Amino acid sequence: MEAFRGEEFIDHPTNEWVQNCLPSNLRTIAYQLPSDCADIAIILRHVWLAAHHRTESYSNWTIGDAGGASAHRRMRTVIGSVFSGNVSRMVQPYADDSGATLKDFDLIAPILHEGDVLVWEHRETISKRGKPSSSKRTGGHTQTINRILRTGGNITGIQTLQGNQPIFSDAAEQILLSQRRRNTSPDSSEGERLRALPSRRLESDEAISISNINHPVTQTKIWGAIDNPSNDKNEIEFTILVAVGPPKTATRPASRTARSILNWNRIISSARLNNITGLLEAILLEARSMAESGGTTGNATANDMTTLGTSFGSRLKYLNRRDASQFANSKINFINIIDAIRSEANNSTAVAPLFDAFKIAFEDATK
Repeated sequence: MEAFRGEEFIDHPTNEWVQNCLPSNLRTIAYQLPSDCADIAIILRHVWLAAHHRTESYSNWTIGDAGGASAHRRMRTVIGSVFSGNVSRMVQPYADDSGATLKDFDLIAPILHEGDVLVWEHRETISKRGKPSSSKRTGGHTQTINRILRTGGNITGIQTLQGNQPIFSDAAEQILLSQRRRNTSPDSSEGERLRALPSRRLESDEAISISNINHPVTQTKIWGAIDNPSNDKNEIEFTILVAVGPPKTATRPASRTARSILNWNRIISSARLNNITGLLEAILLEARSMAESGGTTGNATANDMTTLGTSFGSRLKYLNRRDASQFANSKINFINIIDAIRSEANNSTAVAPLFDAFKIAFEDATK
């Protein structure tokens, strides 16, 4: 695929490493298409979905492939419209029992899992009379969690995968100097173009932060970091969380009262073969977070899970009523999903009774 002007200044992985270490889908998508941080979150999910012959849609983006192909032409269009300011539409954000997105690290930490997507926003304060009165967005970042380190239940580190725009201001200035440009400012039109060039690589890095800050304007606790307490304009530069959670495998149902796992029950009856797997994952991930949070993110009981397991098993049986072989395979696959999501619980004591209830009811309904 064609390179952009200036890409010769960007360090790419060697072809030998790419060929030896990556499956063909990932080689085609992540190391040939231009990709920044938000694109990598989409690409990682796309490759996983394609490998499992599934698709997902977030608004007007469709990723994955039912046939298992790389679908690189469609993905080129998708990543052309994805950026850190809209990538949160692919996330099922952890939310409190009222449905508000959780942004407090202390509340999120017990329910945070590998595979979750972090969406960040860079901001700068706007001061009046020497005090921050508001702030403006100056950029963003997106990271996919691939490892969480815990000691005594407390998070001590978060390793992530990300993309980047690897040419920074100082490098852009040096490039312009080497090209003998009249205007060597990184803020010139050519300088800004160089700084906006996406990479064609996956990077590993630590999460931007593993603690709360006091929001410089509102003074509320929020997961983030102070990047510069006083820049050349005497303003504060900071980064805060926009959303974090697993990929959105199904749209969370709205609730007029405190959230309950039973809110999902009314959606099960309209599930189809092409979305029922994602719906199962969404329900189980939500139930797990409710249990791990101790009710902060909503309510789920064993009786609720029995109801959902029965509904789900009945719907799967109905959808496969004309294909006994497909029904048998789907049942095995769904039991494997139930067991896998349960096995990754941070608090198995709280999670196990819910998953046991769901699994027993599901198996009874699919006999």
